[in-house]
Amino acid sequence: MYGETKTQTIILCASEQEESRFQYLIKMENCGSVRLTVLYVKCCDLLGLFCWTKPGSAQQEVLVYPAELQLNTQLLRRPETIISGELYDQNRKGQDVSEVSGLRDYAEGDSLGSIHWKLSSKLDNLVVREFGYPSNYNILILYDLKSSSGEDEISNQRNDAVLAFTYALSRSMVERNLEHNVGCASGGEMQNFPVYSLATCDQMVLNILCRPVPKENGEDSMYRFLQEDIRQKYTKLIYITPDYEESSARQLSRELDLTIIQITQGSGKEYMATHGYSVIPVDADAYQKKAHNIVI
Repeated sequence: MYGETKTQTIILCASEQEESRFQYLIKMENCGSVRLTVLYVKCCDLLGLFCWTKPGSAQQEVLVYPAELQLNTQLLRRPETIISGELYDQNRKGQDVSEVSGLRDYAEGDSLGSIHWKLSSKLDNLVVREFGYPSNYNILILYDLKSSSGEDEISNQRNDAVLAFTYALSRSMVERNLEHNVGCASGGEMQNFPVYSLATCDQMVLNILCRPVPKENGEDSMYRFLQEDIRQKYTKLIYITPDYEESSARQLSRELDLTIIQITQGSGKEYMATHGYSVIPVDADAYQKKAHNIVI
């Protein structure tokens, strides 16, 4: 994900058996998609006088997930909708408990809050209520990964924290039955991932972990969001980023409810509420060591 290459030499001692199995633990410093490759195998006698080298061919790709966070999310108010009235997508199931569209058997990943306990006890089988999908539901988690901000380099640790909070916040909203989108700017356009279940949340994380961090900073996601017509589809925006433009934040806060989670290096900054939006600072050096109470 960060485009970095590291080489490590592993020294093993052969046993007296014809076949031996070795286990070597590799510590991954950053999250993302990692490719492990055996460059070559070199065999030597104990004195190192006779050596034999063979090119390696084994490869393995692994996906390193962000750190799991203790995140307590509190909504000051339920997100508003742009369109008045109750609009439901009849072709899609959702999480609006006020509109039940059907019943089915329980499947792994279903929210416990959707189980029809009374009916399940009568049938001796877990039955789940399928709720309506409100087509005017509009929460967006917007995130940015950056390699630098002006002349300052942004560490991989800060970007890892961005991904960790994006995943944790999205999962927390699913557990609260809050459907939402997760988006970022990529290739000069906005890309959004709808999240309405634990399965779609996991798929979203898989997608964002396989995206490389841009070597050169172009338009950030907030600026691109301002240029797109899609901003009129949302009323609540949570922006997770190492850095942001205050002018863009002020402009955006005039149109919707804005909360910024800024990943910093160090604990110098404090919570700030100004110009119609709030900024929650998070220290990248210590974010894994404590629980976080996020009020949005």
